[in-house]
Amino acid sequence: MKVVKEEKKRVTITFEGEPLEWIEQQINERVFHNYQHAVEYCVMKTYHLEYDRFSHINVFDDHATIYDNLKKEIVNVYFKNDPYCEKCESADCEHVKYALTLPKVVEPLREKGWIIMDGRIIIKPN
Repeated sequence: MKVVKEEKKRVTITFEGEPLEWIEQQINERVFHNYQHAVEYCVMKTYHLEYDRFSHINVFDDHATIYDNLKKEIVNVYFKNDPYCEKCESADCEHVKYALTLPKVVEPLREKGWIIMDGRIIIKPN
């Protein structure tokens, strides 16, 4: 997605691929007065989903369980030697970053020598 802000408080948004398909789905599922209304709705919906995207479910000895409101999925993020998102099969995704903001995750890791700031691992003991 590309966003261009012009001087007169006008924003041009270009969607490609999956985001464009999602907007087309929203247009087909809802009745809008015009395309402007459809795009405004989609942008605000996306903003609210992203803003409230994750919910903390529980923290266990070796992982945190969170709910991804955007994808409507339960996701487990493990913290053994390295962080690992079961869903994304990655150590560096939005789920890991969110889990690293949860005090119940961060405090035990800090006690083990990890330094975590703003959802990112700065230093991890070997």
